[in-house]
Amino acid sequence: MPTLTPGIFWYWNSDPSPAGIKKQLAHMRDAGYRCVYLHPMPDNYHKYFFYKGMKIAYLGKRYFELARVMRDECRKLGLTMMLYDEGGWPSGGVVDTLVMKYPQARVRALRKNPDGSLEEFRLEVPDLTDPAVTDRFIEMTYQRYYEELGESFGKEIRGIFTDEPFWECYLPKGYVATPAGLDAELVRCYGIRLPDILPLLFDDAADTPGTRRARQQYVDCCTALFARNYTGRLAEWCRKHGLEFEGHFLFEDLYFRTGFFYDFPRILDAMDVPGVDAIFRMVYPHGGRGNFARFAQCAAIRNRRPETLAECFNVYGYAMSTPAMAYVANLLLTKGINRILTMPYLYSDRGLCKVSCSTDYSPRTPIWRHLAALNRYLEFAGQYHAGMLDPAIRVLGVTNCFGGSDYQKPTPEAAAFAEKVERMQENLDDALVFWRICSVDELKSDENRPEVLIVPGELEIPEIKAAVERWRQAGTQVIDGFQQRDFHSLSYLATDTAYRDVRILPCLREEGMSLLVFNAGDKDITFSFAAAGKHYRELPPPDGTLAAFAPLRFENGRYHLPLPAWNMRILTVADTAPAAQPAPREFRKIRLDWKLKKVERLRYSKDGITKYEKITEKRPLPSSGMYTELEPEFSGSIELAASFESPQAFSGFLKFDDICSGGELFFNGVSAGMRAQPPWLWRVEVRRGTNRIVLNINSTAGNEWKRCFREELEPAGYYNDYIKEIRTYENDFAECGAAPRLTLYC
Repeated sequence: MPTLTPGIFWYWNSDPSPAGIKKQLAHMRDAGYRCVYLHPMPDNYHKYFFYKGMKIAYLGKRYFELARVMRDECRKLGLTMMLYDEGGWPSGGVVDTLVMKYPQARVRALRKNPDGSLEEFRLEVPDLTDPAVTDRFIEMTYQRYYEELGESFGKEIRGIFTDEPFWECYLPKGYVATPAGLDAELVRCYGIRLPDILPLLFDDAADTPGTRRARQQYVDCCTALFARNYTGRLAEWCRKHGLEFEGHFLFEDLYFRTGFFYDFPRILDAMDVPGVDAIFRMVYPHGGRGNFARFAQCAAIRNRRPETLAECFNVYGYAMSTPAMAYVANLLLTKGINRILTMPYLYSDRGLCKVSCSTDYSPRTPIWRHLAALNRYLEFAGQYHAGMLDPAIRVLGVTNCFGGSDYQKPTPEAAAFAEKVERMQENLDDALVFWRICSVDELKSDENRPEVLIVPGELEIPEIKAAVERWRQAGTQVIDGFQQRDFHSLSYLATDTAYRDVRILPCLREEGMSLLVFNAGDKDITFSFAAAGKHYRELPPPDGTLAAFAPLRFENGRYHLPLPAWNMRILTVADTAPAAQPAPREFRKIRLDWKLKKVERLRYSKDGITKYEKITEKRPLPSSGMYTELEPEFSGSIELAASFESPQAFSGFLKFDDICSGGELFFNGVSAGMRAQPPWLWRVEVRRGTNRIVLNINSTAGNEWKRCFREELEPAGYYNDYIKEIRTYENDFAECGAAPRLTLYC
């Protein structure tokens, strides 16, 4: 079955109509999305934060009538419908009604009074470590979907997504959650009882080895209960009813500084499509590299799951460009994530609905016009089996940070540990090592023992130390990753030089053994590596222009692959080396005299409809080709026109130095195609004499969002914590225009 990528989360943050459902689904289909997640955002969901949402009753009669409209339209359009198991998030609470209906389902906890006595109380959230509570959640949500839409399960409706379900067993805080099964689990795993370690679990306990040990034991047992009684139970229900179970859990990216879950892959193992969350800028150009995504990759490999997923872009802000989206997606693809999920498409951005997550991927943002091109590429790139290849090199996914780490304010020791882990992982990637995370549970067996195990410094947990030593005695090479800096001896490919910004992923595609090669740097390079007895050919992406312009070369036993900045190319094993192809030669550099033909300005407003205003612009374009030099707060679309003379006719290529942030080229009146990411390269048929160029360019919405927020939303109090986060971001991709310099190749 092909990887179901890319997908998009559709926020029903207002009451949808049948006509609106059909119209917006057509938009998504035309933009190249393969699956659409019905993501209800009820009006009573977190009113203090989201303010306004869908007023029809969540899981009520009208809701399911409209869900069936969506299902039927998805069938008609060839889209796959996906379900989401909550009204908002965290999953498991049925928009806070589960604990209202079943008060006994609330989390039990102990708090310490000033006099040192303990007091039991209940939190107003469900205890999802309890199988009976998970069954109530199934009864109130999953079963309702089955009753109303079950005939489409495994057909038009393929899966259901759980999102950051309630979890109260992290430490330390002012109380200690005490799940019903915890005492028995502690006895089973460690031969101790809760009272033996309880004093060390409260936040006033000194940070000692004993405290860290007690907290590790507590979180380990709670994680086991959660994996068994929430993830496992929901996965079992889904398989019985023909659905794939998928989703993600909280704070994958913070694991090494918090120990939030004891063994992250454990809670993902039962999932058909394990996933992670990249909704803030934790994966971004010149920023985070996204190695936390390897938790989902680990679960997929351990359980031979063909797909993994990542929620992406939700709180990246309106300044997100399609080149930056491609960069994020490419990094995730090389971490083993093959289903990229954009979020959100807002059903409505009127009034307070606009606040939501302060990002919208819909026709209300200019870059939507590029997404069909980007999504064609993502669908192509994601067609590999995420769980088929198991690398011989693993990195132990364990943290020592159980004694005082607060995920919001980690201790200096916890922050330093996490930084060392990130540096170690980046060193492995810089050395082109094919590796994955090793879950703690894998240490319990010698089955599928790796050739090399890299550990994050000195191990504190006795059971883990003993298991690692057992593997060492059995022949596994154990390396302290904090002490070793150079991992080139473990490289998957032999290179003559270091490629600090190249990221690779060996993978299995329908075409055979393949290799993703991504240049995460800002400079164009040629990536060269030894053949080592293998032959490769390139799998050209849908448009194929770059493969024809800069083909893979084989010379003297080495492969040479041109890699433009932020670009990924995919190689697959072949029977013979590629035949030599003549490279296009530079014919001429041209400086165009751009004429500004059309301008459409994006306009957001506090309460009105988002619209594009056609404006008349008589000023000449600056020499840079950037319209935003004339109008620094502009967001929207522009049309540029120019011409040049050629002394001869030929078939060749045209390449612009820069376009912000993507667009469609018309060459001599014929569309040469849309580009959503660099290189800004097109095939063209050059005429002898005059050749005419028209370039339709679309910017990000970042400038207009900032104006609207400053002038309208903030004065009216229309903002939440997500907007506060976005306000701290640089408006990195604000320009709109095209450099007037181009190069012709023949």
